[in-house]
Amino acid sequence: MSMSRTKKPPIALSRVSKLLKLRGKDESTVAVVVETVINADRQLYVPKMDVCALLVTDKARERIL
Repeated sequence: MSMSRTKKPPIALSRVSKLLKLRGKDESTVAVVVETVINADRQLYVPKMDVCALLVTDKARERIL
């Protein structure tokens, strides 16, 4: 939380889905990310999820929807 916004590393979409899976996501869970969410080619299937982030790249947005 103490990093400046310009130096904060982005988080991959696969990492967000992995964290939601570990926490026992239900239908009303919203992932709140204080970073940029980028596309993750490592994961073929992206489960349906709700994400609130500072910035979501276009490719990541396509895969979430």
